[in-house]
Amino acid sequence: MLSPEHELPTHRRRAASGKSWQEDDEACREAMPRFHPENWNGPGVVMYNNCYAYAFRDRSRDRSKKPQPGERAGLEAMSPEAYTCRALADRVLLDYKGVFVPATVPPPGTTEGLCPCGFSAVYLALDTENARPDYHFYRLDRRDRGDDVWSHKPGAEDAVRVDASGRPITDPRIADRDYSPGYNYRTGCGFMCVPGSSVPAADPDGSS
Repeated sequence: MLSPEHELPTHRRRAASGKSWQEDDEACREAMPRFHPENWNGPGVVMYNNCYAYAFRDRSRDRSKKPQPGERAGLEAMSPEAYTCRALADRVLLDYKGVFVPATVPPPGTTEGLCPCGFSAVYLALDTENARPDYHFYRLDRRDRGDDVWSHKPGAEDAVRVDASGRPITDPRIADRDYSPGYNYRTGCGFMCVPGSSVPAADPDGSS
């Protein structure tokens, strides 16, 4: 069981009531991003659009540094040594209005019914054991056919749909998050539901 500092904030938990995006409802699923790595992995984009930008679809060609939780809300940068699940999630909730932590989650191995209609899902994990602690975000993408799959963008690297072992990510809780000798995101913080209306507008040349 996670210690209190590694639990997501209870004051922003709520039940994911209503239809879920797994149901056969195209309007509901429109809030979910599609996997378009070509929009993230090219020159001028890949270097400074990190996992946080990717998870919340905040792509920009004009960055000179990677965005951090809390910056959109006007907070000063957070020391990596102060990273906890709760502290990072609180900053996310300030950056993006309407985001909430689901009160209940499905068992590991499935994310069906995780978020309600009109919301997408992200997952936060931490490496607190590294000499320089780090966080990492994953996001759930919709597919036109087959099951939905999670993807992520490790720092300045390419956006991918596989975990550290090269396997498709069906649930980030059971994915391999150990990138040793780099980061090992052993601490799983949990899920957040993101309203489609809260993500920044997509670039004219594409989305997601």
